[in-house]
Amino acid sequence: MKKIDDHSEQILNLYEVQEIERQEKIKKHKILPIILIIIGIIFVFTGIFYNNIIKLIDNIDKKNVKEETNIDDKNKLKCNYKKDDTSLGVNYRYSNSYKFDNRLLKNSEITIIISPLPNSDIANSNIKVLKEKYTNIINNLNTINGVKASVVLDNNNLTIKYNINYEKVDVTKLTPENKQIISDQLDEKYASIKRKNQENNYLC
Repeated sequence: MKKIDDHSEQILNLYEVQEIERQEKIKKHKILPIILIIIGIIFVFTGIFYNNIIKLIDNIDKKNVKEETNIDDKNKLKCNYKKDDTSLGVNYRYSNSYKFDNRLLKNSEITIIISPLPNSDIANSNIKVLKEKYTNIINNLNTINGVKASVVLDNNNLTIKYNINYEKVDVTKLTPENKQIISDQLDEKYASIKRKNQENNYLC
């Protein structure tokens, strides 16, 4: 009897071992499809949100570049503005560039480009009139120490430039009209210059 009992226990133990192995195989077979499903879901979401992911990466890169640029150019500022004047048939593009020392204004370059609007019949004649107007202003400005100004008409595009060294400008020689052009002051703060430009709809 004892031998039979021992044999029965061995058979039972063998059955349990086989059952455990079978259960483990079933688990493995279940885990593999789950892993494949998860991988499939990841690929599907990656495909759906691919553009958003790329944009997010680009925005992060641009933000980093912008921060680096701001650090490198903390003593430089550039502001732009453009507008159409349909009454004259022309487009104005303004570009104001400033140089600072310890965030205090030292120099500026003001550029105005006047060009014809598409299909305008009156633009070219008005640009010639504007050239005469700006030539008179520039001739007066060039008599002032610390100011270099120019006006150039090329292929119906009129370019006016004012280079101003605020450390040398003789403010006593400024006429009311010139004061509109040279309205900034030596050692004016960076934040003040930027604010004034933005109040006049310039993008800085």
